[in-house]
Amino acid sequence: MLDLLRKNSRSFVIYLMFAIIIVVFAFTFGAVGPSQACGGSGPGGLAIADFAEVGDTKIDTNMLILADSLSVSPPSPRGQSPKSSELQRDYLLTRFAYLRLWGPYSGARFGRETQDISPVKPIKLMDELVESKVVAGYARSLGMTVSNAEMNDRLALLLDAFVDEKTGKFDADGWANYMRRLNTTPSSFEAFVKDELLRERVIALMVGGVRASEAEIAAKQKLTGEKVKIAYVAVDPATVASIAKVTDEEVAGWLKDHQEEADKEYAEKKDSKFTTPKQWTLRGIKLDAPDPTVAEGEQQTALEAERKGIKEQADKLLADVKGAIAAAATGAPAEDGAEPAPVATPAEIFGGFAKTSSTDASKDADGALGAKSLRDLARWPYGTDVQKAVEGLTAGQVSDVVEVKSGYWIFFAESVSEPVVKTLEEARQELATDALKKEKTPELAKTVAEEVLAEAKKNPTAKLDDAAAAINAKYGFEEGKGLSARESTPFARLQPIAQGFPDQLPFIAGLGRSAALVRKAFAATAEAPLLDEVFAMEPAKTTFVVAQFVEKLAPEALEADAKKELVDQLTFEKQRRVYRGWYESYLTAQMADGDVEYTKAWLEEKRRQEESFRASGGILPEAEPAKAATEDKDSAKPATADAKPTE
Repeated sequence: MLDLLRKNSRSFVIYLMFAIIIVVFAFTFGAVGPSQACGGSGPGGLAIADFAEVGDTKIDTNMLILADSLSVSPPSPRGQSPKSSELQRDYLLTRFAYLRLWGPYSGARFGRETQDISPVKPIKLMDELVESKVVAGYARSLGMTVSNAEMNDRLALLLDAFVDEKTGKFDADGWANYMRRLNTTPSSFEAFVKDELLRERVIALMVGGVRASEAEIAAKQKLTGEKVKIAYVAVDPATVASIAKVTDEEVAGWLKDHQEEADKEYAEKKDSKFTTPKQWTLRGIKLDAPDPTVAEGEQQTALEAERKGIKEQADKLLADVKGAIAAAATGAPAEDGAEPAPVATPAEIFGGFAKTSSTDASKDADGALGAKSLRDLARWPYGTDVQKAVEGLTAGQVSDVVEVKSGYWIFFAESVSEPVVKTLEEARQELATDALKKEKTPELAKTVAEEVLAEAKKNPTAKLDDAAAAINAKYGFEEGKGLSARESTPFARLQPIAQGFPDQLPFIAGLGRSAALVRKAFAATAEAPLLDEVFAMEPAKTTFVVAQFVEKLAPEALEADAKKELVDQLTFEKQRRVYRGWYESYLTAQMADGDVEYTKAWLEEKRRQEESFRASGGILPEAEPAKAATEDKDSAKPATADAKPTE
């Protein structure tokens, strides 16, 4: 690295500065304070200790701190912000990111599977440091080296940040400060970088010639490109809730064990859940009007004039409505001996005006809007002004003209119902019934689905609508609320996520995932379309599906760019498997020979870090009992491999 610094230096002063920096580092870095020398803690709260021995080298606190400084941190275990998932992804998919050693074999691309990476940062770093040391040691055993020039070339992206854009001179002071922030010396930093480059060189040696074959490409394209479409009937707890039967004895039994809980919920939710609010059964007349605020200048002036004209129409319409209602109330006297003419009700009169004058879709129902609470009226297409206007209406009254952004409303209150509050006993019955149905409906949904399948088997090539209709009739489902057949979107056997992640089961829109459903859907044919089992869909496994093959779609032909992307992805996945397989085997052999050993200090530090992570709200994967017992007894080890501790 000093070679590069010298190339960017043009004066004796700069050379002198380098000499001073080297002397300062030599005497200051690696020194510990009094508390640290007496068993205190180093930067980051890590104990001052040797944590592992890899061949002739050690991994100690300073090296772990350097790795920490160069690495992305995960989000807080308690973090719930939208940024958390992005931070977690960066944490899992990067390795010593701030070195900026970008290349085909660098970073975490050839690291552990993401699900095997510890969420505790020091443990993840230790695992990565061990890999660097083990693989670099293997490289040196083959006679591989990294020159200073090679190192400088690979660090170019990092070093460029310290070069003045105008003068082209290297900022030696900035670099020295950067080293200090990393808590390292130039020589330690260079050794760290060279280990990483040797790791890359070994990966390139192992997998550089590995390529995806045409057969693998065809298989991948078939697994992710060939798709099938199904018809299905889905039965879930909500669908069968209306036919779930709950007896009085069951309600009494439930309340015997849960009455206190029910009473508490009633007290907490009396106003929100157990009170039907005051409601107005309304008719309405709407006159649409333009919004002048969406325009400027002359166009805005024209829209304002148009809106003013529509307001005048609304005022006149209101007067006509009130006049017609008043005239009907007075009535015309009948001639002698004649039957009095039938008088239209105020609702009918208002409805007639709505039918001929309103621009709202309710005009087809004579302006009928249904029963509305104040909460309903606060929402679009009404608003707070409508809410205030209706709140003061009594049965039979007509509101004034109410302005909203989209125009003007006139309302008529046919009736007004006062709030209805359920009694405690009524609430208890409702809560008990709901709880019992919640217990019963998953099993009932499965039973109903099995009955649909049994009905479909009577004629396997008939449409599933026929089987659904038969079961609807059996249980007396209300029209539109029972079972029906739908068609899925086409899905493949496997669904790619992203490069570096394994393909996963497809998510079937509106249903979920089921390996058995996917397998049987692809095995079905037009001649034998019915899938012969009921499928419980993940993740909840409370939605049960009866399915029928509809069609199979061939993979789309790959354009050149798409094929290259697929080849690159498959090649990388294959290369990664080759390298990881070699490394895991080599690491196991090294540990068996005693060339990789973890100290008791690391075991203690690892436990401390895990306890701290849990205390912060983090959840660690459960260890296998036998493995955990072995670790507690006599081993300090990385994420997945056993190792004997050293003193």
